[in-house]
Amino acid sequence: MPNVLIRDLDPGVHSVLAARARERGQSLQQYLSTELTRLASPRARRFRSS
Repeated sequence: MPNVLIRDLDPGVHSVLAARARERGQSLQQYLSTELTRLASPRARRFRSS
């Protein structure tokens, strides 16, 4: 499976994302994978272009 590395992420952004993952009982990796998959879905693309 491919990997994604994000450099120079603001620490506040990291904290918010980690907190959202914890709220859902997920690891940060699981949460980000779910969110990136959602963003890449055809439905998400359709809403962005409107």
